[in-house]
Amino acid sequence: MWICVSRGLSAPPEFTRTLLSTLISGVRKSRCVFVRVKEKKRVVCGLEVTRCLRWKGWQLGREETKSLALKNVHAKTRKLEFRAPATRFFSTVFPQPIFLSPGMSLVLPVTFRPLEEREYRDRLSFESPEGTFAVELWASLPRHLLLCPARLKLPLCAVAESSEASFPLRNAGDLPTSFRWTAPSPFRILPATGRLEPGDRCRVRVVFQPSAALVYDAPATCWLGDGTRQRRSIQLRAVAKCPQLLVIVGSEGSEGAGSAASRPTLNFGPCPVGRTTERRVQLYNPSAVSARFRIERSWGLPSPDPAFFCPTTDGVVPPGGRQWLPLLFQPQTVGETSVDSFSVLLSDNVSQTPFGVTGSCEGPALVLERSTVNFEWLSLGEHSVQPLGIRNRADVPAFYQFELDGRGGVFSLDRPCGVLPGGARRTLRLTFRPTRPLVYFRRVACLVHHQEPLFLDVLGTCHSDDTKPAVLKPRHLGWHRAHLARGLTLYPPDILSAMLQEGRLERDPDGALRLPRQPRSFPMPSLPDPGPPRCPPPPTEYLAGEAGGFPDPSPPLVVLEPPEVDFGDCPEPPRPRPLRLTNRSRGKVSVAWILPPDGPFRVTPDTCEIPPLKSAAARLHFRAPRPYRLYAAELQAFALYEVLKDFNNVEQDCAICPSSCLKLRATGRSFGPGLVHPVPRYTLDSPKLFPAVPAQAPAYRSLLLTNTGSTLLTFRLRPASLPALAVRPWVGSVAPGAHRVILVSTRPRGTAWRPDRLALELNACPDHTQEITLLSREESAQLRLEGGGNLCFPPALVGFPSTRSLSLRSSSRLPLAFQWRIPSGRADLLQVQPASGLVLPNQAAVSPPLVWTFTPAEEAEYRLRVGLWAWVATGSAPPPASAVTRVRPQVKEEELDFGPVLVHEEETRTLTLLNDGTCALRYRLRADQALGGPRDPDRVRRDPLALELEPTEGTVAARSKTAVRLTARPARRLRYSWVISGAILGRRGAGRSSFRKVLCRATATGVYPALEVVDASAAGGARGVARTRLWRLFSLDALNGYLGRDPTPPELRREEPTPRSVQRIPPVGTPGGLDFNFGAAPLDARPSVFLLLFRNVSAVPARWNFLFPSDQRISPDFWAEKMDLTPQELHQMRVQDNQLFSIAPRAGCLDPGQEQTVELTYRHSFPGTDRLPVLLKVSRGREILLSFVGVTVPPGQGFLHFTSAEHQFAPVAVGTRLPPRQIYELYNGGSVPVTFEIQTEPLQKVREENFRHPVFSCLSPLGEVAPGCLAQLHWIFSPLEAKTYVVDVPFRISGGESARITFKGVGYDPHALGAAGRFHALASSDPSPAVARLSAPGQIAFLSQPRLRLRNIPVHCTVRRLVFLNNPSSGQAVVFSWNLGSGGAAEVNDNNNVGNVERRGGRASRGRGRTRAGGRRRDGRERRTTLPPIKNQRPGLRPAGRSRGKGRRDPNKEGSWLCPEPPEPCLLHLSLTARPARATGGTPRIGRVLDPQLWDPPSGAGPRGLLDDRQFHEAVTRSLKEPVPFYSQLWSEDSAWLLAEKASEGYVLDVSPPLDEEEETEEEEEEEKDEEEEGEEEDGREEEEEDWEKGEEEEKEEEEVELEEEEDEEDGAWERVLPRMNVSRSSLENQMLEKLKAAGLEEKQKEEKETLTRLPAFGKLLESLLENIIRNVLVEASLGEVVLTSQPRVVAPLLNLSRLGSLVCKMGVETVSPKWDGDWVHPDPLVPTPVLSTVPGT
Repeated sequence: MWICVSRGLSAPPEFTRTLLSTLISGVRKSRCVFVRVKEKKRVVCGLEVTRCLRWKGWQLGREETKSLALKNVHAKTRKLEFRAPATRFFSTVFPQPIFLSPGMSLVLPVTFRPLEEREYRDRLSFESPEGTFAVELWASLPRHLLLCPARLKLPLCAVAESSEASFPLRNAGDLPTSFRWTAPSPFRILPATGRLEPGDRCRVRVVFQPSAALVYDAPATCWLGDGTRQRRSIQLRAVAKCPQLLVIVGSEGSEGAGSAASRPTLNFGPCPVGRTTERRVQLYNPSAVSARFRIERSWGLPSPDPAFFCPTTDGVVPPGGRQWLPLLFQPQTVGETSVDSFSVLLSDNVSQTPFGVTGSCEGPALVLERSTVNFEWLSLGEHSVQPLGIRNRADVPAFYQFELDGRGGVFSLDRPCGVLPGGARRTLRLTFRPTRPLVYFRRVACLVHHQEPLFLDVLGTCHSDDTKPAVLKPRHLGWHRAHLARGLTLYPPDILSAMLQEGRLERDPDGALRLPRQPRSFPMPSLPDPGPPRCPPPPTEYLAGEAGGFPDPSPPLVVLEPPEVDFGDCPEPPRPRPLRLTNRSRGKVSVAWILPPDGPFRVTPDTCEIPPLKSAAARLHFRAPRPYRLYAAELQAFALYEVLKDFNNVEQDCAICPSSCLKLRATGRSFGPGLVHPVPRYTLDSPKLFPAVPAQAPAYRSLLLTNTGSTLLTFRLRPASLPALAVRPWVGSVAPGAHRVILVSTRPRGTAWRPDRLALELNACPDHTQEITLLSREESAQLRLEGGGNLCFPPALVGFPSTRSLSLRSSSRLPLAFQWRIPSGRADLLQVQPASGLVLPNQAAVSPPLVWTFTPAEEAEYRLRVGLWAWVATGSAPPPASAVTRVRPQVKEEELDFGPVLVHEEETRTLTLLNDGTCALRYRLRADQALGGPRDPDRVRRDPLALELEPTEGTVAARSKTAVRLTARPARRLRYSWVISGAILGRRGAGRSSFRKVLCRATATGVYPALEVVDASAAGGARGVARTRLWRLFSLDALNGYLGRDPTPPELRREEPTPRSVQRIPPVGTPGGLDFNFGAAPLDARPSVFLLLFRNVSAVPARWNFLFPSDQRISPDFWAEKMDLTPQELHQMRVQDNQLFSIAPRAGCLDPGQEQTVELTYRHSFPGTDRLPVLLKVSRGREILLSFVGVTVPPGQGFLHFTSAEHQFAPVAVGTRLPPRQIYELYNGGSVPVTFEIQTEPLQKVREENFRHPVFSCLSPLGEVAPGCLAQLHWIFSPLEAKTYVVDVPFRISGGESARITFKGVGYDPHALGAAGRFHALASSDPSPAVARLSAPGQIAFLSQPRLRLRNIPVHCTVRRLVFLNNPSSGQAVVFSWNLGSGGAAEVNDNNNVGNVERRGGRASRGRGRTRAGGRRRDGRERRTTLPPIKNQRPGLRPAGRSRGKGRRDPNKEGSWLCPEPPEPCLLHLSLTARPARATGGTPRIGRVLDPQLWDPPSGAGPRGLLDDRQFHEAVTRSLKEPVPFYSQLWSEDSAWLLAEKASEGYVLDVSPPLDEEEETEEEEEEEKDEEEEGEEEDGREEEEEDWEKGEEEEKEEEEVELEEEEDEEDGAWERVLPRMNVSRSSLENQMLEKLKAAGLEEKQKEEKETLTRLPAFGKLLESLLENIIRNVLVEASLGEVVLTSQPRVVAPLLNLSRLGSLVCKMGVETVSPKWDGDWVHPDPLVPTPVLSTVPGT
């Protein structure tokens, strides 16, 4: 603000100088900048001065000066005095008098010095002679200030509508201001929130949407700023009014919701069928507000094809305005009166104005002026024409069509189809042109669209010079219909005449023939004559056929097969099609074809005579005159009894019958290959609905197919729902510009809409197919009473009537007749007018309305029940008053299964109740619960019902259904079953016990999500850990037991894995906990990897998580962290930070039955013992605390890892003579060997306490365990009493800490426990699964079984199992070797070298495995297997021995080959468990194959005695001499023929060749050698691979030599015995001596053979042979070369087991099993392994 000093200033010079110096000093001190600002000023006492001097944006510690301008606007000089501000924060110059001349100004500086950040206020006062005034001094802080008008008035608004207005909002403050509006309902402010910068403004809209007609006056509040409570208000005022609409139909109007009887109704009157008629109603708005409306159907069931439409669905009528509402009516059923109701609804359904619409459908009324046209008789070659008049009595055009072709037929019409306008008449020309002397008759159908068919009888007779048939007249047609109904048409006229003359027939009053009535011997009342049969309805007659107009009551005269022939696409004349004509009558029939001369179709022969009940053949020819054309024709043939060809043959006029017309539809197309069928051009008039019909009544519809093209149109209709649909004609043709009427019929089933579909194929092309859908349903009498059937009268005086009105509503498409029936004795109390009447289809009211009158007779409360009977108004009578229907509730679902349901969760099902009766049904449901599964009866008894029914009571309307909601909420893991029963409630709600019925049975199973470990495997650094040891290290049996239990309530409360504690070691309240022992390994060893296979064993999805302590901890802020950590917390932090333990994946979800592999890894990064608690959480299931424990051994140290501090021996029975050896394992997880020693002092102490009986015995108390190896300590537990023995045994470890292990053993008394005490220790000692499901990463071979349980094996018996080693690779071989040491593992090497090493490795492995496992044979020779099959050797896979030296290079040479390093072996663990057992006595049994009489009683002598028993050998010999032995079918025909031939020629088999002394000596030496080798076998070492191969080749050569010698001996065994004719006495003696010598020699040879068969080597040989055969068969089966389960090709007779056993024992193989006392354990059923049990021959 600039300072202006006027010349006329009369102030003293001193004041001026002081003022200037003050201003200059103030400017220098404050350095403020003055800006010209326009301020509002006022005039006071002749001076122009501002009202307020304001400081904005000031800062602490800085002075700011503003100038106050005073201007004299008066004509006189003014004198002023002023006082300084009262506070010390505002200052100005020293007060002195001021004189201002007129028009002059004075600027007074005011300085502001703030000391605090607050608002300052003061004033500067002036005095003059005219008065005093003051200028306000104000130092303000920055503030929010929004300015808006104080009031706002909104325009007038209708209820449920909206109006709006706007106002400005300006930010007059110093800060950017955000605002938020709050307005009461029904006001709404937009935008409700926003932000304005200083000086900005915006427009705010206020929306007014009232819900009631009121005056609204309410404030709206604007809250300023984000954290302040400043606000501004604006007063809103608005007025709401109700809108109104009047529906005016003609001169009537309706306002609001009036009664159904008083509402306006728009009557369309009669309207043409299929056409759309429009009418309009007027909507008038008399209110002062706009009326927004919408149009809806007010009542009635929705129809798929409604007759009334309203194209305008919504709109707005201005105040005082009018609007026309169009309504459309399109009827589809002739003669039906349609009623519907619409409602005009205002916005938000404020008011509803109903109005009704009604209209009737008018169809064509075509009539024939003549029903019969008789041409009498004509001579051959003549023709006759007669007129036929048709008339349309209605105003609707009639589309008609006569089924009478005018091309080449006997009867023809000039215009067979056309359109007859309403009220018109037309004369048609009917021509009769016969071509053969016959009797002609046709019943021609005239089809009219939307009208029933009409029929025209056309008859005529043709005579020739030679043939003069009987003349047919109209009276013959009536007689023929009667004969047809009585089954007489199948007899020819001559037979009927003869029967009439013989009295077997008689004539009725009309002249027709009938069977005579039987004479009666006693008087009977005369019965009325039924007369001729009535004709069926025209649609039924037309669809049934042309057999006299009746629906086939008897077989037709002649049957033509097939009735329709389609030649298809025929560019050339096709082969003729065969036809068959069958005569069904008892007379000879003549058939003549009437064909157009120039037609494409021809039948040969054109005439034929068919004997009674015979058939005749004909052929149909097709020759197209033009290519690329469609041809269709209806060929006609007339069949006539042969006797009617001559009128002299007919004696009785009543026996004359008309001819039968046969029709053949023929179609063909002259299209060449690749030509496209012409595109049809047509229109189809097809309604969507069948007409309404009552139950069990047929419904008919007509379709109109019009050909709008210029070519012939062929069609074919294929109903998709046969036999529900009937169509005629279903095939035919339409000429260009013509139309065809098709009649369709159905019989609805049920009250629901059922679609009936037809496929319309045009021009014989599937691409031109249109689907037609027609809906149908049964219409029943459905009436609804207003108010739910309850009518309440107001209180009335005695004797004075009280009236009420009641309306009926019909939801049926048929007119319904009703009748009220008041109980007898109540007619004086209650009357109704009218008591009966008619309700139109879908009508919502009755006109006149029902008026009920109640006249009380005394002071009382009356409750009356009145019956309403309704039926379809088809002329039938109402049902009798005594009709009573007993109904019972039924259900649609008799069995409901909820399936598995989570405990405490809900599962919902719907039970549908059905009511098939004719009256409503009140019901009450009840559910009875039963539980299944292990449960506590006391706890389960307190559980509530787990099934909820909603609703338990209700009402089911007649012939309807209702849904009941069933909710299952199981509380336990049990099997729930419920029985739901229902009872019918009486009038007062009491149940009728006689109607109680079981309706449904429901079941549910309460389940929890559950997991189970089904397999485990080790990899990485822990690959040497066997599956059995891993199962014990991780306590997987205990883990599965914990996971299989029910969760505790705290576990259920923690459904999801969320952080729960701020501690670094979160507390876990779960009761289940176990250790996961990861074993021990040296420092920096490969990580130990363990794979666990989890499976969801429940029936619901299971979500699981592994939670580390960090996952369960809530991370607090840094200031809340605990700095002092315990050693345990530091250890866990180190384990988690370095990820010593890791799990992948740590979470997942498994569906029922799904499996997931989880990988657990332990890294040996730091020496020491690492522990980490991990929580396994199953959502809505168990929580298991897993303690991960792992040991890392420092380098250069050994460490014996104990699985646990306690070991449990297998239970042993008291008194066992030879207790089994039991194994305890020690594992060295260090890098150096560890020597251990077991202190046996505690064992000796237990021995002394038990009478010096060795209860615990350690067979290996001292030993050394190699690094990374497993040592097995053999223990014997022999209990003396039936109790539990416990002993603590210290282990002293060299260079380490000692350990103390607790050993426990249980002894039991088998006699006291019985069957319950048979502990199969071997079955439970190995907890691992029998089938391996997991494979370690990089595993190159797989075992068929991970473990073998050999069970209890009797002493001196051998049990063998086959284990297959599978190589999944298709191109790489593997080399394997068995290590039968403590681990029982097989090393498998992946060999990527040449194939010679693979084959050599395979043979070596087989030999090595056999040598290590079973040793040598007792006869000194190593066991061999059969040679592999001979195959073509691959060129690239040569044996390594053939290329030695060729592939090596000198290491010193450049580019020499390096020595290949063998790959790291992959360990496969095979667990073997077995226990030798001794038989308890008795005779052993030989597999139920031996005869008990042949068995040696002494124990143990049976197997040995069989070889020496001659009776046994004779029994075997006798079994082989049976007529049909079992093995005889396996003999070859050549060997049998050779044996018979040799026997016939005199050859005798010599079975005992002489042995010389040298051979005997050799046998003795060989036996001694075998015994020596057998002794060496037990203590011998394994042979080298080369020696094995060499021995194998030598043995092969020996076997070949032996086979050659045996063949030579067999050939020399036959000797020729020559017969001698002349024999002397000496020669006889010589012969006798020779026979005796031969007999002695034979006996000696037999004894030598028996001695030979008793040799151990012989038994071993047979045993090895049988074993190798079985093994080779199983190996081939495993490779897929043999299918053991296939059906045999040879059907063998039943096997005699005793003989088979004898045979086996004769062969030297003893398959015996000792008699056991019940402790025998069958093989594991999960692993069907072949078993070969044999007894050594010692």
